[in-house]
Amino acid sequence: MKDLCRPLIFGSLLILFLSGNCLAQHHWQTPVEDVYSDDWTDDQMMHFAVDASHGTLTPAEKTYLQSGMPYSPALATLQHAGVRKEFLYVLDLLSNSVCALAIDNKTGAASFIAKYPSTGSAPSSIAIDPRGRFLFVTNSGSNTVAAFSIDPATGALAPVPGSPFPTGMLPATVVTTPSGRRLYIANQFADSITSYSVGRHSGILRHRRDFTLPDQNPGPLLMAPDGRHLFVTALGSGNLWVLAIGKKGSLQPVAGSPFPAGTTPLRMVMHPSGRFLYVIDVTTRSVSLFDANPRTGALGAGLLEVSGSRPNAMAIDPTGRFFYLVNMDNSGGTPAGNISVYDINPASGTLTFINMTSFTGNPDSLVIGCREGCSRFSFDNAGDRDDDDDD
Repeated sequence: MKDLCRPLIFGSLLILFLSGNCLAQHHWQTPVEDVYSDDWTDDQMMHFAVDASHGTLTPAEKTYLQSGMPYSPALATLQHAGVRKEFLYVLDLLSNSVCALAIDNKTGAASFIAKYPSTGSAPSSIAIDPRGRFLFVTNSGSNTVAAFSIDPATGALAPVPGSPFPTGMLPATVVTTPSGRRLYIANQFADSITSYSVGRHSGILRHRRDFTLPDQNPGPLLMAPDGRHLFVTALGSGNLWVLAIGKKGSLQPVAGSPFPAGTTPLRMVMHPSGRFLYVIDVTTRSVSLFDANPRTGALGAGLLEVSGSRPNAMAIDPTGRFFYLVNMDNSGGTPAGNISVYDINPASGTLTFINMTSFTGNPDSLVIGCREGCSRFSFDNAGDRDDDDDD
């Protein structure tokens, strides 16, 4: 029931043409970024300021969540009355709830707003539509997915009509397409992936179809930046499946799928160019790099990049220059964690270690926010097919 760290967006001063997909670069400015990581030990979210030149982290404030076990943070960015708003949401496993925090536009500091029931048991993952209008939570203990509308002024959550909606057995992870019009959920005990359409204005989910994965225990899902492919790890076999997304959300394995991905591949993150895929193997405690073809979805052989004491989660900053890896290490008898930062080679995707920030606690996930000056790629020929006839 692990979530994946959300893939962020690549930037540089050029235009790339990758296998028929045109990626256009917007103007580039020095970004102002923040990293947020959860800490199970002390019931808090940790905030780190990012050095824009080197990607290094400086610890800032900690936000306590009023008794709980934080897990799976996600950010919503939107506009309200001409003002940029950003909210941080994180699951609380102990109280079956979603914690909401407001992000200060000037400092990046997170302040606690409220807790909202996940309307189910054992919440396992969060997805937020790219426009910041709706938030979705899988409840693995009750086999449901809850859908909430996000108040653009306050960040408050309200269930959409009909929520929660039924899923398959043990819904582990949830992702949206780049437009936010479609939702996919991996049902771990049903060996299936369910697709839903999302009401454009209401956020109401409509079940579309189920895809049976010919493998065991589908785990984390990852959406390609252009919405053409869905990636899923099979925890029971060590395989990594790449599924082409067709009309009305249909899924079809690409040629060569599944691809071997180690002993127990878990979380994934993709470089925003769509060319490099990174996968954590929790058994070997390592991260592997796969070359990816954005047009076909095919993957090259995985190459070992880095290893950690206990790698849990990864993220790539919005400029595509830096790779962050969360490690947990309790070997000394006390909770200890660190976040390592690596430089990403833009031609090969290989990683070069820069430095490490250590702290006391049990970090499990992280997410990167960008307050200003964030360059982003856009896919002119995105494969996100929104052809459903709903609101």
